Amino acid sequence: MLGYGDTGIHGITWDSSWGRAWQKKLMRYAYFSATLQAINKEDSSSFRKTANAYAVLIEDHDYGFLVSFEKGDYEKFKNQCAISTRCGYHFSDNYNNFGVGGTIGRNKDVDYKLLNPYVSIRFKGLTTRADSQFYFTEKVRDWQTVITLSYDLSKSWAIAGRWIISKTNYKNSGSGYIGLRRSQTKGINLFLMFGDPNAPKLKKGGAIKIIAPIY
Repeated sequence: MLGYGDTGIHGITWDSSWGRAWQKKLMRYAYFSATLQAINKEDSSSFRKTANAYAVLIEDHDYGFLVSFEKGDYEKFKNQCAISTRCGYHFSDNYNNFGVGGTIGRNKDVDYKLLNPYVSIRFKGLTTRADSQFYFTEKVRDWQTVITLSYDLSKSWAIAGRWIISKTNYKNSGSGYIGLRRSQTKGINLFLMFGDPNAPKLKKGGAIKIIAPIY
């Protein structure tokens, strides 16, 4: 059973992991995990069978390397797989880092390649990040770049924005928004946004968004 209701889908998952950190050695951190999953439908036919492995190494100067492998069957799609790698500097720093990742795989019987360069910079109250993805198949040459910006006006107030530039199905598009964010106590956040972050093209308009926990 998956979720809160009986979906008729049932299965088993096995997971194993190992990690270790060092303080005075060339290698600062190492982690490895492996997962096996087999899920069947109500009629006992196979819904998903997967095996994946993940490993990350971070050395003393915060250069890091990540590699993952996944192989499995998804209903009628057999022998789907993906090998991904990522290397970068300031690997454990979420605000000042850069690197590049790549994936070679097969999804829904389509072979694909994915390239993902990224960079993040934080200077005083200003945080910026640029994240690009280049997706290639035999018939598709798509790409997308996401640029995010945040400037802290105070501990509670900040200006935030995002701009997306993409090319899908040989058509260029761009969208984005800029807004004012107030971080309240007890996990409540208030956003006043101009533009639509989910629109495929730049859209005029505004919205008020409130995020609050449910106790």
